[in-house]
Amino acid sequence: MMQSLAIPLAGFLLLVLPTGGLCQDSEDFSLFPRPRKVFVLYSISADISTFTNDTVLLYVLRDSTFFDVMNAAVAKDCSRFRFTYEYSNLGPYITSVQGLMASDKQRTYWELMSNDVRLDKGAGNYKVTTWERLEIRYSKY
Repeated sequence: MMQSLAIPLAGFLLLVLPTGGLCQDSEDFSLFPRPRKVFVLYSISADISTFTNDTVLLYVLRDSTFFDVMNAAVAKDCSRFRFTYEYSNLGPYITSVQGLMASDKQRTYWELMSNDVRLDKGAGNYKVTTWERLEIRYSKY
């Protein structure tokens, strides 16, 4: 009886398992699929007395960008997390947060951070990961 089940089971596994076995990195098949959504902690900060630093925990789609997270924060509370941007050939460039404008004259900009490390990608290109601490910080250059 056991032998008669072994052959069909082996055939089924050959059909279902990806080429190369279970250890390969495959997006199409996984015994433990990645969650469709991830948690991120998003903060806005500026060392200016008129600016209100704020943080929010968000649940966003797995392949979201930093820009998607910013929009999710606005959807959750527009008055606390509002921002403006200009769209360039490099993607969205953040020009203000809570009405505080970046300024060439004052040599200020909105810096994108992940876990206290400056990002080398723009808001529209950087893909977030679960439990990441994202921050947009008013900075000088």
